[in-house]
Amino acid sequence: MRAEVSVVVNRPIDEVWAFITDPFNIPRWGGGRLAARVTPPGPIRVGSTIEYRILMFGLERRVSFVFTELDPPHTAAASVTGSRFLSGSVRTALEATAAGTKIVRSGDLKVRGILRLLSPILAAFMRRQVHTQMRSLKRLLEAGLG
Repeated sequence: MRAEVSVVVNRPIDEVWAFITDPFNIPRWGGGRLAARVTPPGPIRVGSTIEYRILMFGLERRVSFVFTELDPPHTAAASVTGSRFLSGSVRTALEATAAGTKIVRSGDLKVRGILRLLSPILAAFMRRQVHTQMRSLKRLLEAGLG
């Protein structure tokens, strides 16, 4: 499942970076994320792990990623870790533009095992979740709630 979604937010790049890298803010994006926890505690760095509690089809699941790339305030990338059913990576890139900050979120995730049978449904679900998250980010940041 490959996907790329972008949005332009009328806020400075440093403000957008600070908001999206603060685990406290992640559930505020919506799109099924209930909570996020970074280990070890403190600022996110290469090697940090982020564990999400997500709601998928009415069931709570945990998904963990390890950060593989950080270039503040431009890029964050992470790979799925510790999952029997999911592998792959996600990337968020920020670019300062005349209109604000362009956020590009891309992912290449693969479903394994019995869940492969549900790949088309899961792909559509995940794309919808990411679109919801991006709309929420834009709304929150432009309303000054970030």
